[in-house]
Amino acid sequence: YKNELQKNAKTFYEKQAFLMFSMDISGIQDFIYTINSKGALKGLRSRSFYLEIMLENIIDEILEKLEYSRTNLIYSGGGHAYIIFANTKEIKNTIDIFIKGVNKWFLEYFNTSLYIAASYVECSANQLGMRSNKGNDEENHEEYKNIFKSLSNNISIKKSNRYSSGDILKLNESSHEDHSRECIICHRSDYLTAEDKCDICSNLEGMSQDIINKNSFFVVLSDDSMLEKGKARIILPVNRYLVACGENDGKKYIKNEKFVRIYSKNRWYEGLKYSTKLWVGDYVPEGKYTFEDLVKSSTGIERLCVLRADIDNLGQAFVSGFKNEHVSLSRVATFSRKLSIFFKKHINYLLENGEFFLDSVDRTEKDKKKRNIIIVYSGGDDVFLVGAWDDVIGASIDIRNAFKCFSQNTLTISAGIGIYPDKYPISAMARESGDLEDEAKKYKDKNGNEKNALTLFSEKFTFSWDEFIDKVINEKYKLIKEFFEKNNERGKNFLYNLLDYIRNTNEKINIARFAYLLSRMEPDEKKLKNQELLEEQKAIYNRFKKNMYSWIKEKDGASRKELEIAIYLYVYLTREKESDRDGK
Repeated sequence: YKNELQKNAKTFYEKQAFLMFSMDISGIQDFIYTINSKGALKGLRSRSFYLEIMLENIIDEILEKLEYSRTNLIYSGGGHAYIIFANTKEIKNTIDIFIKGVNKWFLEYFNTSLYIAASYVECSANQLGMRSNKGNDEENHEEYKNIFKSLSNNISIKKSNRYSSGDILKLNESSHEDHSRECIICHRSDYLTAEDKCDICSNLEGMSQDIINKNSFFVVLSDDSMLEKGKARIILPVNRYLVACGENDGKKYIKNEKFVRIYSKNRWYEGLKYSTKLWVGDYVPEGKYTFEDLVKSSTGIERLCVLRADIDNLGQAFVSGFKNEHVSLSRVATFSRKLSIFFKKHINYLLENGEFFLDSVDRTEKDKKKRNIIIVYSGGDDVFLVGAWDDVIGASIDIRNAFKCFSQNTLTISAGIGIYPDKYPISAMARESGDLEDEAKKYKDKNGNEKNALTLFSEKFTFSWDEFIDKVINEKYKLIKEFFEKNNERGKNFLYNLLDYIRNTNEKINIARFAYLLSRMEPDEKKLKNQELLEEQKAIYNRFKKNMYSWIKEKDGASRKELEIAIYLYVYLTREKESDRDGK
């Protein structure tokens, strides 16, 4: 080793001594959103967590088989992972056999719903940026990028050629013939319990409260015969079993050596030296576990919002670094760890201590409040939140501002927010909010800056974050809020009429009607005897009239669009709740 690594270091740095390994789980979206409406939020969280811990367990299984540790794990999250290994035939063979076994297991328990595509690329220390002598930085940087490009291409090929002819024959010769019953959650017709649920859905339901519980930790077993009867356990690749328990029960497993590994969530457990701590975005507002609970906690209109967001150009950042700085494997590992800490740890704090709220946008001192939001998934580079509509909008601004500060303005986020009644199918919410997120990714401003945007409610309302915060919220929404709160006699009918004219400004007569309507909103001197209050309202009215007319006349239409969504937000926020209208 001394000769190889010290005396012949220059030669060794050129050797293809390493394997960069990558794997990617397909089918995650469909698996998570295949749930029924009853207990949908718990179901979403449980299925998301199951896939999250499944990936971590697959990582640990392969590390254990190859006698490596998590030091070699470069990145994990969102169903993806990168690990660095030595380049030997034995390691390649072990990886190939293991991945084949996992996919065989997926076929048995999930049919074609889940699949893991994996690949590895041979590389040298120089290509990985670990060189002792930098040499040609531009050339080495290109070689580094090609490692990840090759992995991505190989995995895409694997995904498009998933199964061998033998696998396809086996799928067509399925021995299960009784299709008279199916799982009421995922609709499979095998592995059913007496309650018309498959074994996995039934046990996920049984573990849902433990998954939400902040004090739970999770034990992986090689044999479920040791479990007490009726104890929920979820099967993992390859023939492992996951159970949730408290600290004392966990110590019993360790004492009796009846465990493979242990995962603790967001904290160290004293005495559990064998546990692997995983950061998990698991924020849940106390006592609110259903869509109805979240809807009832909203301000104004009773609606849910779904936020889907992810980091812009993350792949490019991984392989290119920031501002053309030197890229190396150690920097990438640090970078991925920091991202995980933000999206799996800090996000809990951000939701626990919300700062921006639509109902108090003009306050000088921010009272931090808990959000009425549940994290469905947060990790790697993307976020899925569902909650009271006003809290989700506020949280999106908090997350964007915090991430901008956290990344020192080197990374940006794009997001889509959809608004829905609580009975709307969750799969449709996920799909439609995902489409809104895609729309935000297409955004391009006048200066050519791309992404770094938010699409709110419909494709029409796409803004850069700065435009949404500065122009929509702090300018137009704030002015509307100020005017109507200071002029109580002006009902929302004025707003609805203004909104109608804004949406139809292609007809010139509507601009005249808009101006006429503004003139009718002037404070009535006869009704208001307090001279000081009258002067204040007149000043607010004049500012309101001048700005509203200026915005509607702008030629590019940007101000009209900003004004339209600002009116929507104010109307939604001040709308009387259904229960209040019913006199309940």
